[in-house]
Amino acid sequence: MPALFQSVLNTWNTSSGGIASLNHRLIAVIPSGLAKATKMRWMWVDRFTEFESKKSAKSVKNLSLAEDHFAQHFPGYPVMPVSLMLEGLAQTGGILVGEANNFQEKVVLAKIGNAKFTREAMAGETLIYSTSIVDLRPEGATIEGKVHVNGELIGSAEIMFMHLDKARSGAIFGDKNFVFAGDLGNLLGLSRLKNAQTASN
Repeated sequence: MPALFQSVLNTWNTSSGGIASLNHRLIAVIPSGLAKATKMRWMWVDRFTEFESKKSAKSVKNLSLAEDHFAQHFPGYPVMPVSLMLEGLAQTGGILVGEANNFQEKVVLAKIGNAKFTREAMAGETLIYSTSIVDLRPEGATIEGKVHVNGELIGSAEIMFMHLDKARSGAIFGDKNFVFAGDLGNLLGLSRLKNAQTASN
């Protein structure tokens, strides 16, 4: 058995103090280089290309061979995992739903239904995520999403979002809208700024 896995197994067998203690002990066992190598990015959209408030949004994801997940999925055969394509659709649709309420709601993924993919997406290809709002309600929304590569439809899904109850989520997370904080919240603004600059030239 490789030394790393034996160390992890020994740590598991001798751990006491619950999950938190086990996590700290595993971090001490796993080499820092490996820990850094397995830390992946969370953004699966590069930019928006179209956005119509409360109706539809389109975004782009360029699949570079430098993406972290291609190192293991799979060596010598770099395939974009379907779960990450669904995440890209969800991020595109989530921003569309969030913007419909001026980002006042904490929008979270509730359910993915009718997801279908017809082929793999490979490194070097460009994914086009197209989303449209099917139903928008006070408690949440449903979007229809499609994934295209060079005009070819390779995947589709129906994605349902819910708005967290403001009183309960406020007690847990505070007033800050953590869903649209950081890069995800800035993505739409950057695209609008670029479009405004292009229009003024």
